[in-house]
Amino acid sequence: MNAIFTSSMKAKPQTTVAIPLHESEKWLDNVRANLEELQSVARIIVSDVTERDDTLRILESEFAGDPMISFLGRRDVPRGWVAHCNDLKKRARTSFFMWLPHDDTVFSDWVIQGQEALKANPKASIAVGALRLTSPSGDEVLLPNADDGDPIRIQRLRKALVRQFVTRHPGFGHSFRGIQRQSSTTLLPE
Repeated sequence: MNAIFTSSMKAKPQTTVAIPLHESEKWLDNVRANLEELQSVARIIVSDVTERDDTLRILESEFAGDPMISFLGRRDVPRGWVAHCNDLKKRARTSFFMWLPHDDTVFSDWVIQGQEALKANPKASIAVGALRLTSPSGDEVLLPNADDGDPIRIQRLRKALVRQFVTRHPGFGHSFRGIQRQSSTTLLPE
């Protein structure tokens, strides 16, 4: 395994991963696994503005003293998930940013490869890799391969991305799972 993935990584993190919690006890093990996986490659902000359960407190006690992870509890943030997510994006002090829903799983190479893709493509605003969707029961939901060179599939993917990022609310889907360039992305519209 490449040294960049080790927990002894000394380089200053270039990505902030924000994990907005809300009634997240059901996903406590998943959030914990993400923190363990990402703490060596990103600055992480775990936040719960409502604190309707003990998830934030449990994680904070388990990861106390880790300089890569900060915890934010109840504070004056307008009501709603969009305001919560925007508050976290405003707090990021790194070149790149990512929201991570409490029920998603991501690996360190997702963050590293996203950063590298954005560095290699200075005009790009977001890097998104292949997503593997699962059903509530944990079964994988298969999606058609869009990168096989088929011009029809590529055109469909392009149209879907335009629809996602240009004509629809950008708070859904891929934008929540991609690495964003802080200097060229905006807050979610409220």
